[in-house]
Amino acid sequence: MRSPECEYWIAGAHKELCSLADMQVFVLIPCSDVPKGRWPLRGKLVCKRKQDNAGDIVCYKVCYIAKGYAQKYSIDYKKTTAPTARLESFQTILHIAAAHGWDIQQIDVKTAFLHGILPEDETAYLEQPQGFEEPGKDSWVMKLMKSIYRLKQAGRIWNQTFDDAVTGWGFQRMDSD
Repeated sequence: MRSPECEYWIAGAHKELCSLADMQVFVLIPCSDVPKGRWPLRGKLVCKRKQDNAGDIVCYKVCYIAKGYAQKYSIDYKKTTAPTARLESFQTILHIAAAHGWDIQQIDVKTAFLHGILPEDETAYLEQPQGFEEPGKDSWVMKLMKSIYRLKQAGRIWNQTFDDAVTGWGFQRMDSD
């Protein structure tokens, strides 16, 4: 906050929190609605300057992440592992595509983890960022409806969401993966 770029960081934080709200990542609830034995996690605003090829700053990016290291197994999450594709699978697909002259394309899902819907039994609670509390709801907490970066289960939840989507489109997982 003492930075000469303070106004850019504040604007970036507001933009990030509005984006999370627009994506319905969380709902604000009173602290009294947090179940007994559960505690809201703390979060952190991570700030990064995005630069173009010439090194000029083009964007002040702010991301609100959870301090997932404070999560407790069997209370805040059940599993953390997510399957990953094996290198051999990529090599096989690339070989088949090259042999048939097929076009290969890659996709990047922006804000991927924010699309993963948390199951009811893994609902997480997160404090509002200090200095950016919702007016009139200063002591309320965020009930996460979707995963957020740095939750221990975020990768697994994203994988389940992505897998449901692509299998719904008719794709099948390779037996080797």
